[in-house]
Amino acid sequence: MILYQEMIDTAIANGTPVVLSPGVWGVLSTLKINQCCGLKIQGAGSFDPTNSGGWSDLSRAIGTKIQWDGADQPLFDLTSSMGVEFSNCVLDGSGKATIGFGCWSVNGWPNSATRMHNVRMQNFTEAAVQFGTPSNPTGGNCDLSYFNGVTLSGCPVGIQVCNNQSVGHVWKRIYNVDCKIAMQFVQGGGVSINGGTQDGNQDGNTYLQLLNPAGQCNNAIFAVRGVHIESGLLLDASACGEWSGMGITLDSCIATSGTTAPVIAASTTGWPKIGSINCVFNGREVPASMRVI
Repeated sequence: MILYQEMIDTAIANGTPVVLSPGVWGVLSTLKINQCCGLKIQGAGSFDPTNSGGWSDLSRAIGTKIQWDGADQPLFDLTSSMGVEFSNCVLDGSGKATIGFGCWSVNGWPNSATRMHNVRMQNFTEAAVQFGTPSNPTGGNCDLSYFNGVTLSGCPVGIQVCNNQSVGHVWKRIYNVDCKIAMQFVQGGGVSINGGTQDGNQDGNTYLQLLNPAGQCNNAIFAVRGVHIESGLLLDASACGEWSGMGITLDSCIATSGTTAPVIAASTTGWPKIGSINCVFNGREVPASMRVI
């Protein structure tokens, strides 16, 4: 089965969802959803129908996989679209697609309110999801996304936020299977992360990384609640400068570092501001009054 651009265009024109049956849907070239509001792409489940062996009973499993079969390009281009929603599917870059879907803006048109529900994203060479572009970190807003039940695997970066106006994100149940960095904020932005895990045997991998290459950002607030890190870094803020108004709150998190990395990496100069509530790191409860470093 092939998922063509014409199927996307017809759904947009008719105001109907793209409903995909179980199985593998190949994509031969980047699918564009540009300056569109409210398109839904719905699969039958986020189980990879091509998996075999292990505990899975393939005769009863239901899943829809959208699989890249083209050259080195993004799978989906969501330039200046609002409220586009993906649900109950696997997006697979086959180790060739650069980006799973790019939430980009152009000519003053923002990208906003992208949604994902019960989605697995795997095997992209740059990032599974990208808000804004590294080449234009002060570009238009790419904001207000809502993700619930997203599994990230086989990518250098799972979710990458590149522009400093990228705020208001709410991400729930974000699972990092084996990405080097699950979530990365290149410059500014803000997110509320509620629940999620980073699997074991991930020494050196990071759940949330904050950078500041350009030295500028909006006031940035990050709230991380109910996350369980079995191995690796919960937070890497070691490259952050003195961001005005930047604050990070860790609430009810449990984290165990591996042999090569601490639970948190940050500067000892007092920036960024990091606080904890009801957290247990490496088997030790962290007092709420302590600045975590």
